[in-house]
Amino acid sequence: MYSWFVDKMWTATVDGLVAYDVRQGDRRGTDLDFFDYTYDGTVVAGGNRLVGGLGQLTDGDEGASNFRQHDGSGGGQRGYEWVGWKSADYSGDDEYVEIVFHFDEDRNFTSAAFHVNNAFSRDVRVFRAATFHFERRRPTAAVTSLSVPVEFEYERDDVMEYARQVTVPLRHGVGQRVVARFYFDSRWIMISEVQFQSGQRIKINPLTACRVMC
Repeated sequence: MYSWFVDKMWTATVDGLVAYDVRQGDRRGTDLDFFDYTYDGTVVAGGNRLVGGLGQLTDGDEGASNFRQHDGSGGGQRGYEWVGWKSADYSGDDEYVEIVFHFDEDRNFTSAAFHVNNAFSRDVRVFRAATFHFERRRPTAAVTSLSVPVEFEYERDDVMEYARQVTVPLRHGVGQRVVARFYFDSRWIMISEVQFQSGQRIKINPLTACRVMC
């Protein structure tokens, strides 16, 4: 078996997230729009897809458990802090919402936290499962293996309807892009905040990378 010693540069940044790509949130009924109102990237596909920017998922404001109330932000818009996606035809199949997260450099990820709604009496639940695939920015001869995708399962809560933070261990997956898929457990998935933990940017110096037997 072979492994590699590489130069690493440690930084004080928490996660280095620079953009995320996702389909726009959906409308619920006639009075609730779970859109990403503050997204600063490009809106494409007839307004249905968000590309190359940041928005409400990273603004630091968590949504209330009762998504119909408002806290004064967003001009009094109810549910403003939540971005929500509706299943096209929820039947328990493998339907998911995909979010692609872009970072400043290849990073060694320890975990990701998602603030998620669980108002199951209103057809909203925490995602039943999630997968995370890591894509390196600059593969080199010194790094020949890819990070193993992370699979996560959430135990359904049929008792408490409060919103909660769900933390997913990312097992030191390394990449500059993280492709996350969140699988529906009800008709709706609602997320108000996302936070990755890495604290580390990985730089490969081909002149100092050292191949050793282990």
